[in-house]
Amino acid sequence: MNMNTAVENLMINIMKQKPIKIDRMNLGFINMVYNVKLNDNEVIVRINNNSEIFQGLEGNLNRLKEIGVPVPRLLYSDLSKDKYDFAYTILEKIPGYDLRYEIENMSLDEMTDIAEKVVMYQKKVGRLFLGKGFGRCNIGERGKYNSWTEVLDNELIKLKPNIDKVMDLKYSSKIVELFNNYKEYFNGIESKCFLDDISLKNVIINNGKLQGFIDFDWVCYGDPLYNVALVQTGTMLHLQPKCMHYVKELCREWKITDYEKIIIDFYSIIYAADFLGFQLKRNNTGLISKLTDIIKVLLQRIQQV
Repeated sequence: MNMNTAVENLMINIMKQKPIKIDRMNLGFINMVYNVKLNDNEVIVRINNNSEIFQGLEGNLNRLKEIGVPVPRLLYSDLSKDKYDFAYTILEKIPGYDLRYEIENMSLDEMTDIAEKVVMYQKKVGRLFLGKGFGRCNIGERGKYNSWTEVLDNELIKLKPNIDKVMDLKYSSKIVELFNNYKEYFNGIESKCFLDDISLKNVIINNGKLQGFIDFDWVCYGDPLYNVALVQTGTMLHLQPKCMHYVKELCREWKITDYEKIIIDFYSIIYAADFLGFQLKRNNTGLISKLTDIIKVLLQRIQQV
């Protein structure tokens, strides 16, 4: 059975409707994600062979909804894999599109408005959900790592081969040197909850206005500036220069200091190395070249401070 047929059967069995249209969404790297048009509405179907991915979703959504974060309703989920050989969730669709596809057509004022709202919700999450461990997990769970420094150290070990495959070995050595230089800052980070994947994707925009956030299989405990770095890296890689206004407005709302800008650039190097690994698997030479250039630019920017 192909997946479109499986999704159609789900809709017939669960929603009691035969879908009008089923579209596979292309931004799902971990889950298979489908936009399904029914007679009177649209829903999002998310599928994964590993049911553990979805185990914290309902709890995360409920906790976020309690504090006013605009998230979709979970309509149905089955993690048992009894009827199908995969776990699945069915969620309401928030109308609109990922920020990545809208931002280039938005005005600067609209970017500012989105940045203000994103940071407002991130601060709400950070105030209410204090943790003990660090790293990605569900709300209220203990993160895998004992410190934010340990999270970053693990990332650097994992990502070093990506850099060494396409860049001179001096670059990975320089990144480790910078990591050691800023350890005092990393050691001081509290276990603060933040929405780590609210970036250029998972932020839903309609007519220049924020509609809500999606994709909460986990959150992260640590430094919320890590999320700003993810947005910065994606913007540098994929978008027009004018879209850096959005990154600047995120920094303004967070009241970022000059020192913290250096930290964000360092975090962006980590994300660029992570993206590099994905593009190496796809042998996408254009993006590989662009990512190595981004790493060089960020390193140079940090060293000039």
